Amino acid sequence: MATYTVKAGDTLSGIAQTYNTTVDALLTLNPKITNRNLIYVGQVITVSGTPDTPKTNTTYRATDLVVEPLASDTSELYAGWNWSREDTDHYEIHWWYGYPGKNGVIGSETTSKYLHSTYSPPDGAERVTFQVRPIAKTKKDSSGKEYTPWIAEWAEKKYYTKNN
Repeated sequence: MATYTVKAGDTLSGIAQTYNTTVDALLTLNPKITNRNLIYVGQVITVSGTPDTPKTNTTYRATDLVVEPLASDTSELYAGWNWSREDTDHYEIHWWYGYPGKNGVIGSETTSKYLHSTYSPPDGAERVTFQVRPIAKTKKDSSGKEYTPWIAEWAEKKYYTKNN
């Protein structure tokens, strides 16, 4: 089981980021920590990441997003993106739409195992926004505890404006 000794200036969120995990996962592994904002120098905590490969400043994000009509005779939209990590479990997907004077209406929050998604905005929607975030497959450390080896950020939003 991997452990970490708290140093001056450490926070649980900083340790979680270094070890490619979350504060909630650290709290689960360390039930004696009852206040997520209070850890002590010299305290030994269990971490669920891989200590010999701490997270770098690499930002993981899907790229080359495209949103376009699925076909010329339908309002259904197709979104595709690139992602090269093989240890991906699925993708979180958000579709929003907007009417004149009202944007940001949540149209769909879903998941996909594939590098594409489709969405049919409601009649009258003039602008559609798409965003995707890859989710890693969980792994188990030598003690059998699950951890997330990497965390991806939401991709930049991609917009589609309906041409009337």
